[in-house]
Amino acid sequence: MLKLDQFGANQLHIACDFLTKNLVEVTGFLISACPESVRVASYNKMLPIHLLLGCPSLSKSIQKAMSLVLEEFPGSFDIGCGSDSNKPINERFSGNISIVY
Repeated sequence: MLKLDQFGANQLHIACDFLTKNLVEVTGFLISACPESVRVASYNKMLPIHLLLGCPSLSKSIQKAMSLVLEEFPGSFDIGCGSDSNKPINERFSGNISIVY
């Protein structure tokens, strides 16, 4: 069962936003346990992929976690986020990132 906190975030949101150690392993575990978690937007219209894209550096572990999320929900890259929800993230970041999924 998917549980949300007071901000509408699920466990995957929290891991993608705050976790630095074992991000890939935890992300993979959470997606395996609850695949629909990648499709749930928080109350401020953020998907887990949006939180990963907001990280200050796109380290290899963040890129691998992004690949896991995109594998489960490829369409998430075409969905806008937050106050910029009308502009898909693939347009906002075009040319700046390279993710293979």
